[in-house]
Amino acid sequence: MMRKLALSLLALAAGTTGLVAMGGAAQADEYRSMPPSIEIFSVDHGRFYPTVRDGYRDGVHFLLSGDPVNSQDPNNDTYYAQQQLSVVVRNSAGATVAKHSEYRTVDDGWAVTAFWNWNGKNHAGTSVRAGTYTATARVTNTETGETDTATRTLTAKHGYVTTTHTKARDGYNTSSRVRRGDCVLSRNPWFEGPNSLYLDCRGGSVTANYGFSLPRNARNLTWHVTGRHGFGFDGHIYKTFSHGRVSARVAVKVNGWEAYGVKRVVIGYSTTAMR
Repeated sequence: MMRKLALSLLALAAGTTGLVAMGGAAQADEYRSMPPSIEIFSVDHGRFYPTVRDGYRDGVHFLLSGDPVNSQDPNNDTYYAQQQLSVVVRNSAGATVAKHSEYRTVDDGWAVTAFWNWNGKNHAGTSVRAGTYTATARVTNTETGETDTATRTLTAKHGYVTTTHTKARDGYNTSSRVRRGDCVLSRNPWFEGPNSLYLDCRGGSVTANYGFSLPRNARNLTWHVTGRHGFGFDGHIYKTFSHGRVSARVAVKVNGWEAYGVKRVVIGYSTTAMR
């Protein structure tokens, strides 16, 4: 709708001012172009941790999108003008620490878009210091030099950060299996899906073990087993959890005349680290 309106305005302007009187002579208009306009300027997070390079918010991901610039030549033919999209990051003193620029021309009439994954480093390749930074986006019509700008505030932090994590295994993806007596373990897609494990006993016992590695600083461990009871009437189903310093184990055991389908096993934990 915006593109159609812009084209209509240009056409109206061409019809009313296609010729202007200058000193008694008619002169043809030069190229006409709409001013640029920023539609979106966003960051994935305004707080980042560039000092410790561990993959957790080391930098910032920018998205910059502008409306297409409708232009018209002297023959009243319309087209889309080329635009320059740029992002400049400055520190609190106003000095530029990083920048990105690219040129875009749309032919679908929707938008011009640029993505930039800034790694949190300056021009010298060094991680920026903790502090406040300003990111300025600029969209420029390369034909007229007109611009539109927008800003975002970024905060580089250095300190302890607590994050939460989960790990999961499908029921059939066991670490080990132990079977005694008249029991079977099988993939049973009709019961809990194609990646589930069906533990079925008619006397005896069967155990499915699910192991997980843990970082040394893992805390606040949680766990749960997703599944459901199968055919059985005189047995037991046990679900247990144990862990050491760098590993954890969930065990699902069935004994007697009992059955259980394991769909998924999930553990969760938190870590606190300097970033």
